[in-house]
Amino acid sequence: MGMFDSFWITCKCPYCSETSKIEFQTKDFECGLMKWNEGEPFNSSSVDMKEGVIKDTYGDCMSKRCLKQRAKELGYESGFGMLFYADVIIKKGLVKGIQNIRKE
Repeated sequence: MGMFDSFWITCKCPYCSETSKIEFQTKDFECGLMKWNEGEPFNSSSVDMKEGVIKDTYGDCMSKRCLKQRAKELGYESGFGMLFYADVIIKKGLVKGIQNIRKE
């Protein structure tokens, strides 16, 4: 994928139902490997957003079950789990969570 920015958000995997902290990547901003954690202020030099939704970020669940399922699908171990999309929520200038979780 090259360079990207990411949000680290705790969520429930739509495949295995395990709850964990997942990295959701986007190319909508600087693509300078910026990182925002849930609950932290969202600061970006390319956009001034205090309220809104960042659509179509994607992440992968790294649970043992999802890593095994992805390897089965690909026919080899790629180091990626099951991929899915979500929209990141920004409220009052903070990274608040995700919505609209959907499978790849």
